[in-house]
Amino acid sequence: MILFINDPHVADRPPLGRVVGYADQIMAKLEECRSLVGPNDVTVITGDLFHTKRPSFVSHALVQRILDLFDGWPGRIFTVLGNHDLSEAGVASLPKQPIGVLLQAGAIELLSEAGVIVKVQGKRAYLEAAHYSDTTDPKHFGLRDPAGIADGVEVMIKVAHGPILPPGLDPPFDHINADKIPPTADFCFYGHIHDDHGTYKVDLCTYVNFGAVGRVARTESNRTRTVAVAMYDVETGTVTRHELQSVLPADDVFITVEGEEAAEDGDLKAYARELVHALQRGSSTSIDDLLAEVSEGIDKDVKAGVVRYLNEAGL
Repeated sequence: MILFINDPHVADRPPLGRVVGYADQIMAKLEECRSLVGPNDVTVITGDLFHTKRPSFVSHALVQRILDLFDGWPGRIFTVLGNHDLSEAGVASLPKQPIGVLLQAGAIELLSEAGVIVKVQGKRAYLEAAHYSDTTDPKHFGLRDPAGIADGVEVMIKVAHGPILPPGLDPPFDHINADKIPPTADFCFYGHIHDDHGTYKVDLCTYVNFGAVGRVARTESNRTRTVAVAMYDVETGTVTRHELQSVLPADDVFITVEGEEAAEDGDLKAYARELVHALQRGSSTSIDDLLAEVSEGIDKDVKAGVVRYLNEAGL
């Protein structure tokens, strides 16, 4: 079996809108994920293992907790690089990032964009990464050289961290619809978009995104959705949705603001609201870090405009 875990967003401090205890809550979910696999299974994290982009904001204690977690993890465990795992320098920043420490220590393997063949359940599966990149080029999310993959591979899987959406969706931020991606893989498991897209098929490729394990922003989606991971059975070719039992109720983990409307829809509203609340309470976090602490899916031009206005205001 291959286990796919989307966007854990591990952090010492609670993201904006979350109550204290965030690190313990995320680690409990990852420990449950560990219990789902055996020594002959493979685990893949689809990106954003860490939440905070600034290494100085990630404690040695947290890195040690993750090292200990992975040390007892059965089977091989790979990761794709998400935008929260890296600085603005992209993959070049890896040696300076906490996830780079995990890779250097051998606690986790970097899934290569050149691909790797793993043997699971007596069958050979090809896994290929699409690390986060500031692009919506469809070719980035398809297999690089499907014709060059070795014979004898039973399934070809792309694992991506990027703004992939089901066909027909057209939100006001940079994205790529799955029907624009070259249909070269059998499966595409993807993270970055935190909402649950379930499974859907485009041509011969099945797309899978059961949503982020880390519920970061106080969106209505995060308040109401169940948190799940994907389990792929290589022998039968089936994907199973596994809902995590260690997830606490939304009312126990999200800050309640008096007078706030119950129905908040859309990441943009949550994005603006969390910034306002942080500024009102005198947060010492930089503007750039405030922007990094909200859910994905906000157009980069909107973010740039917010930064400009806040800086002009002297904040």
